[in-house]
Amino acid sequence: MSSNLDRLLAILKQQADLIDNLNTRSDFRYKSTQKLVLDYGKPFLKSVKSPFKGQPKSCFENCLKALINFPQLNYCEGFAISDYVDIAVSHAWLVNNEGELIDPTWIGKNFKGSTYFGVVFNNDFVVEMAQKNKCYNGLVSRFKADPDAWRETLKLWCGIASDSTNLITEVCRVNSVVAFECLADVQKVDSVLADEIINSFKSEL
Repeated sequence: MSSNLDRLLAILKQQADLIDNLNTRSDFRYKSTQKLVLDYGKPFLKSVKSPFKGQPKSCFENCLKALINFPQLNYCEGFAISDYVDIAVSHAWLVNNEGELIDPTWIGKNFKGSTYFGVVFNNDFVVEMAQKNKCYNGLVSRFKADPDAWRETLKLWCGIASDSTNLITEVCRVNSVVAFECLADVQKVDSVLADEIINSFKSEL
């Protein structure tokens, strides 16, 4: 293993052991994310250049949004370090079907020797969790600021979510026409909400 990978794993084990010793009252199987990642994660030793450059310090948002434009990639979360980053940083990146790592966030000389250890998630699960936690708020805000630039992206996001009820509710508050257009692409949406949107257009005919 590389020296950075050895260092990363040692840091994660130290943190996991410390949390286990301090958290004596929890009944959870895993008391820390570090322990969970150590048990189920793996190192990603081969990387390829990212097809896009994400926003600095926005790894989770960068990778979540990438699932829309690059559905062939897989979402991954875990921990990472580099030659210039001495702590195990909670991080997100992407993985292609060949298992090669793609990081749209850590780009540049400050991230030389970047080393990753994490878990690949099912993309449907990732989108579902994003919906439940309303991680799409940034997307709706961007659409509100620039409807023409974000209209199709918003519709694509509605289409890949297993249940788009919450998202379309937010969209409808901004633009009822786009909310109506999104209904054609969704996999699932609350029938009452769908009827309200459709009936509002019928009343205008």
